[in-house]
Amino acid sequence: MYQRSAQLYDASYDFKDYRAESERLLEVIRARVPGARTLLDVACGSGKHLEQLAAHFEVQGLDLEPRLLEVARARLE
Repeated sequence: MYQRSAQLYDASYDFKDYRAESERLLEVIRARVPGARTLLDVACGSGKHLEQLAAHFEVQGLDLEPRLLEVARARLE
């Protein structure tokens, strides 16, 4: 779906509060697996959650759309 519009993905989800969502995810992860060091985001899109969570985990993302992965890789180096 995002093959032609991967660069517009973030603009189409600008209503999302990735920071707040990531903080909530961090709470849930820490409650269930306190010693977690790694995190895999399946269907990571452009990597905005991973961008927030990279401060706490070694992160990797997976998505079916190669162009979104390109955006995520650029964001996360």
